[in-house]
Amino acid sequence: MKLEDAIFNWLSMKVLVKKCPEDRAAIETEKLFMEILEKDFQVSVIHVREDDSSMKVDAIVANKGCQFQFLKEQVYLLSYQLDRLNMNCVTTNHRPTVGGG
Repeated sequence: MKLEDAIFNWLSMKVLVKKCPEDRAAIETEKLFMEILEKDFQVSVIHVREDDSSMKVDAIVANKGCQFQFLKEQVYLLSYQLDRLNMNCVTTNHRPTVGGG
């Protein structure tokens, strides 16, 4: 796994945990990716910033400052897809209807 992939996966899980804090699988997966970042890539500090269209991750990797930037819609799309698979977190504000109407 490349460092950028591990950061993206960790960030996607962080977004999902923020949205669904009771989702134990998401919490454990976020922890797993953080362990990968720490052990495999020597990431010691990580900070996330957002603007309207992107998410920026500042990290200390092997004692060197690094920055990663991802399109917000890609991060949220993966989190949404994972949420839909788990069905643990209600994502709509309307009541379901019977008969498709």
